[in-house]
Amino acid sequence: MLRFRTARSETDVLVREVESALGRCIAVSVLKDRPDDPDALDGAVTGLRAQADLLDGSDKPSDAAEVEAIEALETRVVDRKLDLLGIDPRQVRRGSLATLAHVGLTPSATGLPVVADAYAGRRRDADAAVDRVRALMAVLHAVHGAPAADVAGSLKSRGLVPWSTPQERTFLDLQGTREEGDRELAAHRAWIGRRVEGLHALGWALGMLDDLEPTGFSAVHPSAFAAVGPAEPAGAPTELLLRPQAELLARLDLLSCAHYAVQEHELRGASSPLPRDVIPGAIAERKRALEWLLGQDGWDDIEVDGEIRASRRR
Repeated sequence: MLRFRTARSETDVLVREVESALGRCIAVSVLKDRPDDPDALDGAVTGLRAQADLLDGSDKPSDAAEVEAIEALETRVVDRKLDLLGIDPRQVRRGSLATLAHVGLTPSATGLPVVADAYAGRRRDADAAVDRVRALMAVLHAVHGAPAADVAGSLKSRGLVPWSTPQERTFLDLQGTREEGDRELAAHRAWIGRRVEGLHALGWALGMLDDLEPTGFSAVHPSAFAAVGPAEPAGAPTELLLRPQAELLARLDLLSCAHYAVQEHELRGASSPLPRDVIPGAIAERKRALEWLLGQDGWDDIEVDGEIRASRRR
């Protein structure tokens, strides 16, 4: 009984500190009602990050100190959520490094990314993933020769334009107005065509595909995505569910470490080539898809070609 009261007290303290940081808001009300609900903790993290972003960049020493305190509190809320889900980030990382060692990637121990942004905060659901798959399949159809006007019209009539991205819509515009052989069109086609790897990642996350590895190219036939109803409009229901959050996080950690290892190899100017089955572009696009799913950033806004985005969490 004493142990129960102690754990309860620690939770109460955490809730009170979140309330002190955020004041009266929906996220705090939900957390007070359901302090042991991972979703309620996600809401608290989202609020704390928004509050820190408002203060970040201020010249006032007091604001800088408050940002530091909010980030420390965010870390404790994330840790509480991970405890409830039975996720140990260190164990996840050990598994990622062991898997990479088997394929010939051995990133240095220092500087590896912490995938903390995906551990808590608002994330997208299965319905969002399904509609993104529908839109992306349509765009990739244009990459492989379908008339751009037909694809753009289909996206519009089915309410899927919001689930395509600005870069993809630019590609469709170019495809519909430029002649074959145009360099800008060719570059966009190659660029958008790489997103078949992101499609593969979402198919895996929705349970339609069995494997999502840090190696090789995707060679999945479109029929494998039949369960999303590729021709259906936005919001059309399916029976698809996302894989458990712990599984999604572990795979994002693996791909993030693989991405880092590839960048490190290129920056070092290593004399030996990467292992034959390690395809940098495929790793980057699979990582992008899972980051999109486990966060709220726009697909085009997720950096995959530059340095791995730093996390506030240390």
